[in-house]
Amino acid sequence: TEGGLNVKSNMIKIERLLNLLSNSKIKVACFIEPNFNQIDCLKSLGVKILEFHTGSYADAKTTKIMEKKLNLLQKAAKYATVSGFDCHAGHGLNYKNVFNIASIREIKELNIGHFIIGEAIFSGLKNSILKMKEIINEARK
Repeated sequence: TEGGLNVKSNMIKIERLLNLLSNSKIKVACFIEPNFNQIDCLKSLGVKILEFHTGSYADAKTTKIMEKKLNLLQKAAKYATVSGFDCHAGHGLNYKNVFNIASIREIKELNIGHFIIGEAIFSGLKNSILKMKEIINEARK
């Protein structure tokens, strides 16, 4: 996916899907841009887990743009946590850019499997996982 789900324009569809899943034990998470309006829409639907799309941060061409995107992710994660969400993040994260995202305390889970599997081709799965864990653990100190 490129970009997150547009919750606001799909409220009725999402609500129908949530109703279908309401009797199951399936936890529903929605993948969104770090946008306060989208967070508020999810909250009104009763969703408790969200994943922030980090693609625009990961694809930033300059340090200034990357810092701007990181700042937005930090603010959105704080806002979402205060609003009762369990925050996750992912898309385009790798060894070079994951540290700053992992340092955001409100983000409880990072989705980085695509990069790890790709990297495993060159250095093995165990080594790829251990290197990523090392970076994340250092960021969380």
